[in-house]
Amino acid sequence: MELQGSKGPLRILVLRARLIRANRRSQWLLLAGLLCLWNTSLLWLSHASDSVQCINLLLWLGILISLEDQLPSLWPRPSNVSAALGFSLITLVLIRGSSIIHQYDKFLSLALPVIALGLCLLNRPMAEWKLFRKPLAIAFLWQAFTPVGIFLGWSLSNILPNLSAFFTWLLLHGLGLKATVSGQKVLLGSGGVDVYLPCAGLEQIHFSLVIIVIFLIVFPLRKRSHIILALAASVPIAITCNVVRLALLAYFTSWPNGEGMGLFDFFHESHGSLIFSLIAASLVSYLYLRILDRELLVK
Repeated sequence: MELQGSKGPLRILVLRARLIRANRRSQWLLLAGLLCLWNTSLLWLSHASDSVQCINLLLWLGILISLEDQLPSLWPRPSNVSAALGFSLITLVLIRGSSIIHQYDKFLSLALPVIALGLCLLNRPMAEWKLFRKPLAIAFLWQAFTPVGIFLGWSLSNILPNLSAFFTWLLLHGLGLKATVSGQKVLLGSGGVDVYLPCAGLEQIHFSLVIIVIFLIVFPLRKRSHIILALAASVPIAITCNVVRLALLAYFTSWPNGEGMGLFDFFHESHGSLIFSLIAASLVSYLYLRILDRELLVK
């Protein structure tokens, strides 16, 4: 009887230990959420471009998805060294981030990777870093953001504007509108568009490629041909979405008395251009998931 009676206090101790571990995990997740909000606010207050802010949110979403299956095991058990180092990194990024006043501060590209590394160290010792290899890989995509953009701009600068202008003319012509094309210029009635590189779909291509890379990290494909297909298909999808945007811009400029210039400005310089980036992102995501489903069915 005494042995059975001792099970009550033992169960209470086990339950208390589980609650403490669950609370520590909740506190760690709360800290991660607050740092995400701080990082997002930092980009907004520094007047970073809309595309940069969207990429930042996209990376945070990728980090969350990569940790979704590991949430039950994310009880913080850092060593004293990793906890001290993680706390130091978080403190450093908060102090340094408070001095950022413009979008050209190079520390903006380091904020997310440093935050992710600090959070990982606050959860596990350095020897267990493999538990966070996927979220860390996604966070450090920030470091590849600018070089990839420069490479895309350099490699596509001669062909992308003319190609986008030609397909814009083709779309307008197919819709029965009397448009003409000359190089990178598309003329329609009294208006038209001059397609420079930044407006030729470079942003949509960049955005789509980032999504594909995040998917490859979180949900890797087994076949090399499928990987090549996902990467290669993202480019024409992005260009097609931007061609639709360019056709709309050309159409708005052809309205009499400049009545369409308000819509032109919205889809050219305001948040309207992001709509087509999000459409391209949705189509690319759908394509990737279909490829992934095909691999799972074959398996």
